[in-house]
Amino acid sequence: EFSSGDRLVELRCDLDCAWELRVTRSGTGGTAALRRGFARAGSTVVASLQTVKLGSGSFRLQLSLTHPVNPGVTALRESTELKLP
Repeated sequence: EFSSGDRLVELRCDLDCAWELRVTRSGTGGTAALRRGFARAGSTVVASLQTVKLGSGSFRLQLSLTHPVNPGVTALRESTELKLP
């Protein structure tokens, strides 16, 4: 549950990767929060949104992954709409 949970996002890459986790407002598409980092091949990384004050509304999580040295096509994933009271 996004509204009462830990607001942690776990990810793992098959190869070393640079990742970007963006929280966007569903109505406007504006960025409410952004986290970036790097992950080593096969290791699990946890991106925390615990300290982010989002307020109420509807949001989506957007994750992009790319190889940091030889970037090819960026892998994109998006959540369903998440609501905060």
